[in-house]
Amino acid sequence: MDPNPILPFAIKPLIWTPDRVFVSCSFGCPAKCVFCYLPEVAADQPTATTVTPQDLVMQIRADPRFQLGPNGTVLSLGCLTECLAPHSIKATLNFLNALGPMENPVQIATRWSPSSGDREQLIAALQCRRSAIFHSMVEWGNHVLESGTPSARHRDHFISRISASGIPSILYIKPFIPNHTERFTRAFIELALHYKIRHAVIGRFYVTSRYSDVSFLHRNQPQSARFIQAEFPVGPTPPREPSNNMAVAAMVAAFGRAGILTTHHSLDALREIYGQNNRTS
Repeated sequence: MDPNPILPFAIKPLIWTPDRVFVSCSFGCPAKCVFCYLPEVAADQPTATTVTPQDLVMQIRADPRFQLGPNGTVLSLGCLTECLAPHSIKATLNFLNALGPMENPVQIATRWSPSSGDREQLIAALQCRRSAIFHSMVEWGNHVLESGTPSARHRDHFISRISASGIPSILYIKPFIPNHTERFTRAFIELALHYKIRHAVIGRFYVTSRYSDVSFLHRNQPQSARFIQAEFPVGPTPPREPSNNMAVAAMVAAFGRAGILTTHHSLDALREIYGQNNRTS
């Protein structure tokens, strides 16, 4: 039996795709969001990898798939950990500092709000390169599925400071959970307009070629099943995006009326901000 049926790759610090490398300086997350795959594959509290940040940078640069430069390989943090949580942010900052003059784009996906000191170090490390913070959320101001993450008030302070720093902020509304996430459409839009956030990524659950996350959620997190309306098939090759999901279409339309650009993919959002030539992933 597949020891890790949820993720189509091994749990390791570097995971390569054609246009980016997912970098994990630690594994695990303390939030325990009910829809997340990490509790199945990693520790509750992030633990540092055995590879130093300096070695990670050396491995990245030595890999033949790596393309150097501001239009090169995207460095994506936040796949197998909450990279800004208290137990992992030091490793994240050490990695960013180890990049030195490397100008490759940096993408950070987070549901966290770091302390003021860590926040300022993060800003300093990101301002010198093409970067963006993807503020992940499925709800706002009503912690039902993300009860282990910082409150909306604390996250609001973080988004405010990031926006003021000039680092692009992107609302990362993934996973979109039917019959739940759409209830926060107005709150999401008001948040974006208040902080002049021009881009949002709206997408479905994480899926692999063998399992849909809807079946995973019902199997492993039955207490959250009432929030899930499986409008997309559960099967060996589920569709990549919920194009037939009317709730997603309605949210996308509402964002568009407010002047907020939306996409299903984070690399597309980066490309729109920085004019990169990275392909969609």
